[in-house]
Amino acid sequence: MCYNVTMKKKTIGYLIALGLIALDLISKSLITSNISLGERLPIIDGFFWLTNVRNTGAAWSIFQDHTWILTMVSWVVSIGLLIYYQRQELKGIPYVCLVMIIAGALGNGIDRLFFSYVRDFLSFNIFGYMFPVFNLADSLLTIGCLIFLIHTLVTPEATHE
Repeated sequence: MCYNVTMKKKTIGYLIALGLIALDLISKSLITSNISLGERLPIIDGFFWLTNVRNTGAAWSIFQDHTWILTMVSWVVSIGLLIYYQRQELKGIPYVCLVMIIAGALGNGIDRLFFSYVRDFLSFNIFGYMFPVFNLADSLLTIGCLIFLIHTLVTPEATHE
C-alpha cells in the first residue's frame, strides 16, 4: 500500500478514535453534572435508566478498589494497541474494530488516571437481570472485541493485508 494512502488511513483512524473518546468523555461529564451520584433516571420504565455510579473496578466490578493496577494495565494495553495500530496495515473490519477498542481503552483509561474510577451511567434490566452499569467506552471495547473475534473466526486470513 502506498505510504501516503496508509498515512491518510491511519490519520483518519486516529481522528475517529479521538472523536469517540471525546464523545465518551462528554457523555460522562453530562451525566455526572446532571444526575446525582447514585441517582437513577428512568428512560424506559423497568428496562433502561441513566444513572451516575463510580466504578473503581473493571467489568462486573471485579478488582474493586485496585484502581492503580487497572490504571496501569489500561495504559499499557492502550499504548500496545496504538503501537500495533501504527505498525500494521489493517483494512476493513479489523481496522474499524481496533479503532473502537483503542478509543474505549483510552476513554476509560483517562477516567482512571484523572478520577481514580470510571464513570458509568447506562443501566439495563434484561429479563429480570440488572446488567452491570456501563458507559460508551465499555460499549466500544465490547463491540469492537466481539466483532473482531467473530470476523477472525469466520475469515482468519482476512485480518491483515
